[in-house]
Amino acid sequence: MPYCDQLRQKTMDRVQINRELTALRFEREKAQREVDNIQACMNELMRKRNELDRELEIQEMGNLFDQMFGG
Repeated sequence: MPYCDQLRQKTMDRVQINRELTALRFEREKAQREVDNIQACMNELMRKRNELDRELEIQEMGNLFDQMFGG
């Protein structure tokens, strides 16, 4: 059963509700840090891919120049 469904079925006082809210905020922040870390890794991989693409382009341009002018 999903956690929210469990909460709906519980009888809770104000202190318990605040405790649950605090715990959920902590979990949300932890999840956001994980998302941020994943995004940073993805950004680094995309940067590396773009760098490889640029290197390949430069290499292909050099090969074309050699073909055209006999280098």
